[in-house]
Amino acid sequence: MSHDELVDALVNLAGAMKPLETRLVREAGARVGQPQLAATSAAVLAELRRHRTATLRQLAAGLEVTTTVVRTAMADLERRGLAAENEPGSRPALQTYRTTPAADELNEETRRRAAHHFGYALASMAAEDLAALDRAAPALRSLAAAIGYESEAGRPD
Repeated sequence: MSHDELVDALVNLAGAMKPLETRLVREAGARVGQPQLAATSAAVLAELRRHRTATLRQLAAGLEVTTTVVRTAMADLERRGLAAENEPGSRPALQTYRTTPAADELNEETRRRAAHHFGYALASMAAEDLAALDRAAPALRSLAAAIGYESEAGRPD
């Protein structure tokens, strides 16, 4: 496979992952007693988890939406107890947000849902493709780290 073909395959995978992540967060919310999150709120929460702490502007840039969209979703997440301001009373443009323990519980359920979905996906794949993915697992972890994702096990408290 050429470099360009590999990049194309990874771009396709990334495109499939973002909507799946939003769907998983929404499914998990129902399982931990959160009324169903709007897709935008689920996407903002997932983006905030990736950053650990972020401003509305940073979240908007990561999601490629306006800060107004993120502000509305953040208000929803705060009402639900899933996100909180780091320094209440700070200037809005400088305010950073973080996830809460309730969001951590939601994240754990999201990870369980992801494992469930990936289990089904892997079960439908050919044996040679499964073997190739198994061999590629260390490289996939390195790639995830190179683009800024840390596994839950590797995340600082």
